[in-house]
Amino acid sequence: MKRTRILAVALTAAVAWPSLVSAQAGRNTKEWVQDNAQIISGKATFDRDRKEITAFAALLAELDVSSKARHVARIDQIRADLRVAMQRERNQARRKTSQAGREVRQSRREARGEWQEAAATGRLVDHLQLADDRRDLRDDKRDRRHVAVRVKRMSDIINASDALKGAIRGGGEAAFVKDRRLLGEFLMLMRADLRATSVELAEDRRERREDRRERRTDRNK
Repeated sequence: MKRTRILAVALTAAVAWPSLVSAQAGRNTKEWVQDNAQIISGKATFDRDRKEITAFAALLAELDVSSKARHVARIDQIRADLRVAMQRERNQARRKTSQAGREVRQSRREARGEWQEAAATGRLVDHLQLADDRRDLRDDKRDRRHVAVRVKRMSDIINASDALKGAIRGGGEAAFVKDRRLLGEFLMLMRADLRATSVELAEDRRERREDRRERRTDRNK
């Protein structure tokens, strides 16, 4: 009886194994495509954001010069340009929030697939790959939280700056100083976002290396 059960288990594993291998191969190919797409997109985003930070900082420097010279018309124009730039940055950050959510869902699917394989095979290498996928999922969840915080603060700054318009136009020095601090904080958020993009790029490259290693391991099974 015991021998019969062993044979049954072995037969079941033999039947299921080709399906597991085929499913894993499909996941590996999909992950490779997604890894490369994320890296290409991340590099383009990094380059764009870096240029926008330079432009925003230049506007702030020009605002400081114009305020000392009391060039009211120029100050109004610069503030309008900064307002457009802040709205653009907030909208881009919102899109990053959506992208971060998609990456969380993707990482969750990858971890679930690896868990199923590790549970079926019991192999150490599959459990190590599962640990990597779970770490990637934690990283993506952290990135999603952080970008959501930045978006919220960006919106708060834009609203606070808008509320100071009347006082600034009326010549209120205190309102101008407060607004300048808000604009400086916004620039800091842009720089924090750029650093986050750099970290995410490094994580995407690491994931690509891990997935490449997994593909080699799976081919040798």
